[in-house]
Amino acid sequence: MPENEFEWVRVQADAILGDARPKDVGGLLKKKGVWHQLYREWLEACHPNGSAGFEFLVQTGGRPRLQGRQRYDQWVVALDEHYGEFYAEVGELKKALDDRTGNARKLAHFAGNAASAAQDVARSKVVTSMAKSVGAEPLQKLAANAAGRARTAVGPSGPQSVEPVAVDPAEYVASVVANARWFAASPDLDTYLEWLAALAESFSSFDGRLGEHGGWLATTTQDIVGWRQELSNRLAARPELASLREAVYWLAYHVDLLAYPSGGELPHRAVSTLADELTERSAFVLYQQVRPRLAELHGSVDNAYYYGGLALDHAAQAIRLEVPGYPGDAFEPWAQHQLTSYRIELSGQPLPPATDDDTPTEADEAAAMEFFGRPLDQLG
Repeated sequence: MPENEFEWVRVQADAILGDARPKDVGGLLKKKGVWHQLYREWLEACHPNGSAGFEFLVQTGGRPRLQGRQRYDQWVVALDEHYGEFYAEVGELKKALDDRTGNARKLAHFAGNAASAAQDVARSKVVTSMAKSVGAEPLQKLAANAAGRARTAVGPSGPQSVEPVAVDPAEYVASVVANARWFAASPDLDTYLEWLAALAESFSSFDGRLGEHGGWLATTTQDIVGWRQELSNRLAARPELASLREAVYWLAYHVDLLAYPSGGELPHRAVSTLADELTERSAFVLYQQVRPRLAELHGSVDNAYYYGGLALDHAAQAIRLEVPGYPGDAFEPWAQHQLTSYRIELSGQPLPPATDDDTPTEADEAAAMEFFGRPLDQLG
């Protein structure tokens, strides 16, 4: 077995022994834990363009009934195209991990202390690939140094302390350019925009208070598209670094607007508040009627928060390195965004259960007009 055959493995993989390999992406999605992590690492190393698709499938939590079904099916087909390669490699990995083959020792450095340095190494791979795409030789050197520091930071007794390494301004400029290019072209940003468009349409399908969010979401989506194009234009024109960082800043700002709605109420809270008020007013028939749509809205908001968070992580990467005294280094890094915390909040706010009431009351009719601007019999 070649020494580097399983260099993509960055997780303790012993748990797959005795567990049958999933034969396709559908079977893999039913697995948990180590199988998903192995597949993520394999995709990153062998088919990085599929990474966003797999995260979409995992976050969706199963084939949607309506919104997102076509995209879900397309990603399953696309990932299945190369899944046979993963299936074969995992078969070889299982043989290597099995003590009876005598090869388990060769994987020790992949399943041991190297996990603590995996993030640094992974980042260096991403930076290197971006550097190649823009011809940034200084950035390739910076990435190689990062990988070297990660390897030397791990010894038999675990991670070791590493002295900070000074960053050359020229390397810093190359890093900003390459990461800005990645932020502008990120598939996570593509997916985020798709979810925002779907949310705008879904909220707009309601009249009244929820419908107001639809217009704001549509405007936010247009602003993101505009600043994304502006960032791409500035990258093509090779502007001064300050101008490039400004475009990164404003694109990130508009991505992050989902956490700061113009009406003051977050999308998931608007949905939860409406559900609570309908049940508190005893508008049970109305609530039963609209609850499936509210639940779908909750799921769509969760996906938007997830991909918005990933896009903001790319923004933070685009301006993450600071060089003392270098002009324009005061832009806010967007690492501490709110979208991840809102996903946690959303998961802890399930919608009230529906009832089996089938006779409308005055409370149902009044709530239908107040919250949706339509009589009960016109709400689907």
